[in-house]
Parts: sequence; structure tokens; C-alpha cells
Amino acid sequence: MGYMSTNIFSTTEEGYKRFCELLKEENVGVKYPITKFEVDEKHGNGRVFGFEWTKWYSSDCEAFQRAWDRFTDEAEYPWSRVRIGEETDDTEECYSDDAWDSAGLDSFPLLTLTRGWDICY
Repeated sequence: MGYMSTNIFSTTEEGYKRFCELLKEENVGVKYPITKFEVDEKHGNGRVFGFEWTKWYSSDCEAFQRAWDRFTDEAEYPWSRVRIGEETDDTEECYSDDAWDSAGLDSFPLLTLTRGWDICY
């Protein structure tokens, strides 16, 4: 089950390191662990990472989702997430409470959707 979507995330470099620690913990015992990202780019003091056109709700992404949930629950670092689904109206933008105050090249790249459904950062 599930459908294809693009899921891109951003946070500070320190936040990225923390997320990778959480992902490593959640990958224990997983048959096909996620060990690298399709998108993984450093921008200033931040990081943009994620997956393009992935069957996001498959069991392969469950460890990633658990790690992301833990990361956002900790609320120690600013973050943003953009998801583009199969349908043109199936989009989602999510941000931490401090994302807009922390955005910029010196902190972390804030993700936004443009009219043509491109992800900008």
C-alpha cells in the first residue's frame, strides 16, 4: 500500500547530526535500513535531505518516520518539511515553531513550495 511522493527536510547542521543519530537507533533490526538520502546537500550552516518520488508509507520508511517524529518532539532544532504527492493538490508544508525566526543562510534553509511545485531553499 502507499503512494509515491517527494519528501524533503531541512534543519541546522547540528540538527542533521542529531537526526542521523536517531535514525541509526531506529534502524536497529530493520531488514532494509535507510543509510543514505537521495537528496543530501549542505547549505550554509544547514542541511537539506530527503527522498524524491518514494513510496513513503511503505514499511521501508517506518524507521525514518519514527526517527523524524522523535526529532520533532525533542524540539531542539529548527526544521522544515515539504511533501509533494501524486496529485497536484496533494502537498504539505510543515515547520517547527521557531523555523521562520531561524531561517536564512547562516542558520538553516527554510523549504517552501513554489507555484510550479518546485521545492525552493
